[in-house]
Amino acid sequence: MRKTIVGCRALLGEGALPSRGAVDIVVEGRLIREIRPHGAAEPEGDVVPAQGLLVTAGLINGHHHSHEGFYKGRKDNLPLELWMNYVRPLRPLELTPRDVYLRTMIGAIEAEQKEKDEGWTRNDRLVAVATHAQTYQKARSFGDVRPHLVEEIIGFFVDYNKLRGRKFRPGKTVGPEKAEELIKIGMKKFRRKKQR
Repeated sequence: MRKTIVGCRALLGEGALPSRGAVDIVVEGRLIREIRPHGAAEPEGDVVPAQGLLVTAGLINGHHHSHEGFYKGRKDNLPLELWMNYVRPLRPLELTPRDVYLRTMIGAIEAEQKEKDEGWTRNDRLVAVATHAQTYQKARSFGDVRPHLVEEIIGFFVDYNKLRGRKFRPGKTVGPEKAEELIKIGMKKFRRKKQR
């Protein structure tokens, strides 16, 4: 089915230059069939009045979300090249797999979670730092991160679960050694459950 966008200005050609005057654009399905001076021919199909409007080619918003969003407001606005110095080390760090494992985990939040119409279930949250996070590169425990960050993380989990109709009850926070114990306990429980 055809439609005609009537009386608009348009960005035309490879250079996306503005049309000299108003134009009519005939569209069929997803294709532009014709761009002609306004009023040069009768509109075809449905008429879309567009006087005073500008028509452009489709725009693509190419972006992604990353953990670096957590850095918002922590540094001045910087060009990308300088910003990358804050979030990526200048040269790779020599770490064993065990170093990486322990280095990234800074603790855990012991917690319980309750689904609607069900009982409370233990659901601890492990807290880790990305190995390449420059701001917290030396963090080994909750004591090494900025004040109130742990409370913000707990608040996130409370709100996140509330939005999904669940309850989240945080307990105490523990360091990386106890967090590792919690992982081992969880792995044992998982194996026993799997064997049933």
